[in-house]
Amino acid sequence: MTPEAALPAVILLAAVLLGSIPSGILVARAWGLADPRTKGSGNIGAANMTRVGGWKAGAVTLVLDLMKGFAPVFFLSRQERFGALAVPVALLLVVGHCYSVFLGGRGGKGVATGAGALFGIHPLVGAAALATWLAAFTASRITSLSALIAVWAAPITLWTLGHSTWSILATVAIALVVVRRHDENLRALLENGERRF
Repeated sequence: MTPEAALPAVILLAAVLLGSIPSGILVARAWGLADPRTKGSGNIGAANMTRVGGWKAGAVTLVLDLMKGFAPVFFLSRQERFGALAVPVALLLVVGHCYSVFLGGRGGKGVATGAGALFGIHPLVGAAALATWLAAFTASRITSLSALIAVWAAPITLWTLGHSTWSILATVAIALVVVRRHDENLRALLENGERRF
C-alpha cells in the first residue's frame, strides 16, 4: 500500500487519537486543580470542571472540547479530496472522546466534542442542536437532560436539509454514543435525582 492510499486510514486513526485528548484533565493539571475524575460527578467535561474549578476552568474546557470536534471536521468538509471523511471523522472524534485511549477506554460524555463536530458538518445542524439544548436547559436546568434531547436534533436537521442517508446514520450513531455515556444520568433522571444548575 502506498503512503497516499494509506492516508485515509491515517486520518481516521488520528481522529480517534485527537478525540481521546482529555481537555478537562489537561486544564486541571495546568491550573493546579483536583483531578475532575475524583470530584463532583467524576466526569472530565465542562460541566464538572465548572464544579471543580469555577466557570473559567469550565469555559476553557468547553472551548477546547468544542474545537477538538469542530476544527478537523470543518477542515475536511471543505477539502475536495477528503471531504467524504468529514462525517466518519466526526463520529470517531466523539468515540475517542468518550472512550479515550489515553484513559484506558474511559472518557467524557461527548456533548461538547459532538456539538463542535456537528457545527463542522453543517452550521445549521450545530445551531439546531445548540438551540434545542438551550431551550431544554432553560426549562429544566439539567445539563444531561438537555444534551440527551439536543443530540437528536442533528439527524433530524440533516434529514430536513436532504443530506445523505450515510450522514444521517452517522449522526444517529453519534447520538447513540452520547446516550450510552449518559446511562448513569438516565437512571438519576428516572429517580428524580439528577443535578441541577
